Amino acid sequence: MKSLLASLFAVCVLLAAVPASATQADPRLDELFERLKTTEDPVEAENLQEHIWQLWIETENEAIMNLFARAREVMLRDDYGTALDLASEIVQIDPNHAEGWNLRATIFYAIGDYESSIQDVEKTLQLEPRHFGALVGLGMMYVDMGEDMEALHAFERALAVNPHLTQASRQIEVLKQRLGGAI
Repeated sequence: MKSLLASLFAVCVLLAAVPASATQADPRLDELFERLKTTEDPVEAENLQEHIWQLWIETENEAIMNLFARAREVMLRDDYGTALDLASEIVQIDPNHAEGWNLRATIFYAIGDYESSIQDVEKTLQLEPRHFGALVGLGMMYVDMGEDMEALHAFERALAVNPHLTQASRQIEVLKQRLGGAI
């Protein structure tokens, strides 16, 4: 499961190399999310997801873009302490940048600090309720913590936003079987 979160993080930080002004307030996101919900073409769905990630991460703030790039580099070396410092700097510079909070949540998850990760996911979702990456990460943490009902709800929320999340669909099936009559 950590590999899915790592993959989501990799997509997010790899897209950080494209400076522009966007983030979760970009008006183009509404159309992209509508298309993501309705497309049946897996290639188009993948492209839409990448475009959404790109808009979430983009900013005209060069310092933030550099911090995202540096965080990617140190995470590839499993230097989570440095990555955490860099992500914390991002949220200090721009506390309204949802992807900064999601990055930090990802790092907290990687080091096993689920409490801090969940707090940062909640901040991410407060700023961008459609953040399917944060929702999947939340579901994964709840699975790891044995909180199956909460995990199920997180994965269902992620699929409501992005029906192309195969791993979330699989997790929902597993959780429904595990919960049996409890749902």
